[in-house]
Amino acid sequence: MALKLITGDTFKAEFDGVMAELKRNYLADRRAMHVVLVPDKFSLTMEKEVLESLNLEGSANVQVLSFLRFAGRAMKNSIKNCLTPQGVVMLLQKVINDVRDRLTVYKNASKTPSFANEMYASLTSLRNSGVTVQALRDALPRIKSQVLAEKTQDMAIILEAYLAELQSGYVDSTTRLEKFAEFIPSMPNVERTYFYVTDIYKFTAPEYDVLEALAKSSPGVTVGLPLGYGENKRLFPFGVKARIVSMCRNAGILLKEERASASLKPQFQKIVDNLYSYRGVLPTPADGVIEISYADDNFSECEEAASKIAELINFSDYRYKDIAVVIPDEGYFGPVKSAFERFGIPHFVDESTVFTGLLPIKYLLSVLSYSSTRLTDDALEIVKNPLFTEGEELTFDDVDAFENFILPFGADRMVFSKEFSGDEAAEKVRLMFLEKMPKFKKADTAENFTEKIEKFLSDDKFFQKVSSFAAESKDAKIQKSFSQTESRLCSVFEEIKRTIGKSFMDFDDYLRVLTSTLESVKISLTPLYLDSVFVGTSSQSRFEGVKTMFVLGATASGMPEGVGN
Repeated sequence: MALKLITGDTFKAEFDGVMAELKRNYLADRRAMHVVLVPDKFSLTMEKEVLESLNLEGSANVQVLSFLRFAGRAMKNSIKNCLTPQGVVMLLQKVINDVRDRLTVYKNASKTPSFANEMYASLTSLRNSGVTVQALRDALPRIKSQVLAEKTQDMAIILEAYLAELQSGYVDSTTRLEKFAEFIPSMPNVERTYFYVTDIYKFTAPEYDVLEALAKSSPGVTVGLPLGYGENKRLFPFGVKARIVSMCRNAGILLKEERASASLKPQFQKIVDNLYSYRGVLPTPADGVIEISYADDNFSECEEAASKIAELINFSDYRYKDIAVVIPDEGYFGPVKSAFERFGIPHFVDESTVFTGLLPIKYLLSVLSYSSTRLTDDALEIVKNPLFTEGEELTFDDVDAFENFILPFGADRMVFSKEFSGDEAAEKVRLMFLEKMPKFKKADTAENFTEKIEKFLSDDKFFQKVSSFAAESKDAKIQKSFSQTESRLCSVFEEIKRTIGKSFMDFDDYLRVLTSTLESVKISLTPLYLDSVFVGTSSQSRFEGVKTMFVLGATASGMPEGVGN
């Protein structure tokens, strides 16, 4: 039973230290298995880095996984009904629909589509911190604010109902890790598998349990952690180290500590140690390694960065892929894209697109919303969506005629029941609109509602239209994001039928479930060009192989954003 804690001033230092330990163990016993646990969003890029550090193109006995993926793979035959994040949101929305009448502060807010996603994040944080329903209720007498007390009571009601729903046979991410920690002692080959954790600077309560179980059952666990001891000490996650030390002491696990060298240039080391120092610091010559510039606003800042990048490409031995741009938050995405497009700089922005922001999903949700409300605003959203006319004998002029005809009627829900006499183009659109629109029962099972939607999509040739529209578009981002529409949407429908299919509900409640679930789906893209500038946020992106880095928005509140960043 042993755990080695390798610390370094930077993520790069601790990663190199962990990889050195992996290499030693790999060369000492080539028959042993090695599992590297990393953040889920970086698992693909870090697999490449891990194999490169071992000078391997591939290896059957080295795996790079996240905690959740490892748990799912290890227990694939012993645990059923594992919910995806989308499945958790739809189950939680169903629970919220069931308990809404018992809620106080959140009774009305719970009807908004985003509420389930926000509540999911809050409840997951509570559970991962070990907070129980009883703990929430025990805290109520100590809460002086009535509103805060009522919010806490509402959260306890929702959490209790959600946990009861899980008891009927479902497993979410937190429960999966809890079960995995119990499963580890009996896991096949655990006694000859080494484990490594890198690039993670905070752990949930179930992840600590997993680490403890691995350290007790395997020949060795190595954890890398970024810890700086200079004037910036308060920015680093020393609380995580204290928790690991306490865990090992209480569980009787031998803890070894090792310090990895960052090998930074003096100028970079000065920043690591002193950027937020409250005391005077002796200056270090920049010597061209670091350059500081100022701008009036973020648009000017991005333009200056684009100008300097163009200069590096044109007059130095640089390629676009040698350059990275770090931004503090997503508010910089627009200015960066605008500036780089003006300078003709190929770039990849590391951002996720919310599924409901895509044109095809907007079309579907507008159709379903109209089926519930029969409002003219929803009708206009549908007919003005390009997918309504895609592949049909309709023109945009016909759609304009339709809009001009119905606008004087305002919110009149009966306007479509009568012929649009005197306007042939508007009438043609009206007839096609009524022919397309599906009709739903006021209440039914979630499975029947879902199958009705699937029939509408089939009759409307929805996925063929999406493919055709994407093919006609010259925007590579649209083509890549639209190509994921069918698989993502079908997987959501299948999970609805599998998870809550037999549940009887009002159509409006079903629509909340579906909308909340689709809002939780994120679309991520791979770089569109082999040679492009990588743009990402300091908290959500990983930067590798960079020769020159531009850090934008480096204000006191923006860099770093928080502890461990």
